[in-house]
Amino acid sequence: MRFPSKTTPYDRSIIPYFPRIADALSSGDAEPMAVYEKIDLKDKTINDYLDALDCLFALGKIELTEGGLLRNAG
Repeated sequence: MRFPSKTTPYDRSIIPYFPRIADALSSGDAEPMAVYEKIDLKDKTINDYLDALDCLFALGKIELTEGGLLRNAG
């Protein structure tokens, strides 16, 4: 996971993707791949996206439904 630090500037960390993921889920539940396609990840990898999802889940901001959809929890 890339968090902002002395060697990693904020814009190269995963934190800027938190609001993008939340915005993508504001219209309702969505499949993880559909959210990935909605947000702009030009220079990031799928691993950055998954790290951002992990962080949001750990913070209680998103949930995973029984059907495998992502839901905005907060």
